[in-house]
Amino acid sequence: MLIGDPFGGNVVIYYFKEKEKGVLYIDKYLIEAQNALCGSYDIKPNTVNISSNAFDYCYELESIGAFDLETIYGDNCFTDCGKLKSVNLPKLTDILGQDTFRNCNSLESISLPGLTRILSPYTFHICSRLRQIDFPNLLKITGREQFYSNISLIDLQMPKVVDIESYDCFAYCTSLETIELPLLGRLSGDSFFHFCSSL
Repeated sequence: MLIGDPFGGNVVIYYFKEKEKGVLYIDKYLIEAQNALCGSYDIKPNTVNISSNAFDYCYELESIGAFDLETIYGDNCFTDCGKLKSVNLPKLTDILGQDTFRNCNSLESISLPGLTRILSPYTFHICSRLRQIDFPNLLKITGREQFYSNISLIDLQMPKVVDIESYDCFAYCTSLETIELPLLGRLSGDSFFHFCSSL
């Protein structure tokens, strides 16, 4: 079957490739996963992008890995993956799509060692069990409510962040007791720690 480029721009012709375990790819693009996808899934090597809504409402998905993926462009990629507990994206550098992990309420910790920029809103919005975040090379946060209402968050490691431009970035993180941003040079926006009652 022939289709146009699903990510806009100039029209490019692709051929559908066969679905793998209920996940549809077009060339190096991951388009969508069946909502029934369950357990662990590793995204194919050399995948360069995940389409918007690709894994949203995959309620039974517990673990996701992508060893070559460097950028997430799509919106709502893992929204409402209610059983997602493990995320392994070691080469991910940029999150550009909004609501990436919104309402992933089984996610308790996440480490993204290569992440340098979050340039979208609601990235980890209302991940109610998320206790630990480790982004050792994160430099820049732009958008709003990236970590809003992560009510279990107690450990936040972002030692290299130099620029935050956001509203309600950590609002309602009611368990957060300490935050250290030793290299922060610019803080622009409002209500960063609104109702962080344990700070």
